[in-house]
Amino acid sequence: MEEVDNKVSKVNNIPFREGTDFINEESWKEIYKFIKSEIWKLKEPALEEDMEDDLLKEDIPFGTFMMGFDFHISNGPKLIEINNNAGGLSVGLSYSKMNHTFVKNQFVRGILKEYREAMKYFSKKKNEEINQDFDEMKPKTVAIVDDNVTDQIFYQEMVMLAKIIKEKEETIDAYVLSPEDLVMNEEDNSLYYNETKIDMIYNRMCDFRLVEENHQHIRKAALVETVVLTPHPNTYTRISDKRNLSKIREKIEASKEYNKSNVFDKNCKCTSLKKILSVPSL
Repeated sequence: MEEVDNKVSKVNNIPFREGTDFINEESWKEIYKFIKSEIWKLKEPALEEDMEDDLLKEDIPFGTFMMGFDFHISNGPKLIEINNNAGGLSVGLSYSKMNHTFVKNQFVRGILKEYREAMKYFSKKKNEEINQDFDEMKPKTVAIVDDNVTDQIFYQEMVMLAKIIKEKEETIDAYVLSPEDLVMNEEDNSLYYNETKIDMIYNRMCDFRLVEENHQHIRKAALVETVVLTPHPNTYTRISDKRNLSKIREKIEASKEYNKSNVFDKNCKCTSLKKILSVPSL
């Protein structure tokens, strides 16, 4: 671990703040139960005007790849944010060889799962009858995309993740790009990097609804479904927009089944998960 200053070091060449806390077992069980329940998934977007946007109005079955759940853990876990484009996975690669292998495998499995779910959804929308086994489908190309990507604090992490994709799946080419590196081909409405068609984008941009001018080619490709975009703006509006936190709390309070359920053994003493939401003032 390379020291940067008295509080920040580097893990895998990624800035990493010292003072990492490890949560106790009971808090971890509460967090695990909350995430596995998927009660945080909402059917409707945060804003009414989102329903007028063709990219945002439909509830889709993919687009949540690499979401991060941010908790304050003093006095029990309190959810403060669901992050749509979370970084920092490389820190998890540094703790042990076993953890390193597990994280790499899960990352690539997540890529494949998202792609397959999206392709099933696209096919169903078009009423296509495709004999191909979706469970065997893989993208030929994946682009990890962020604005001014080489200037990003997590650029080296993105490079590392691209290497992991190529290491685990030799038939997939992976790139780390800025939006301007991608060009829309008007003949097939697909995105290309040089002469290579991009099948999937791991989206690290902070333009969560893709409204900025330099992202319109990516928006168009996502709309016409020539690229699998994940995390997807659609899921930001239904999950990560902070205006949804109060709605998630209401959903929990209204769910008797959720609060009575227990995914652990009968001796688990997990407290009610109504406490897990700490909704900030907006």
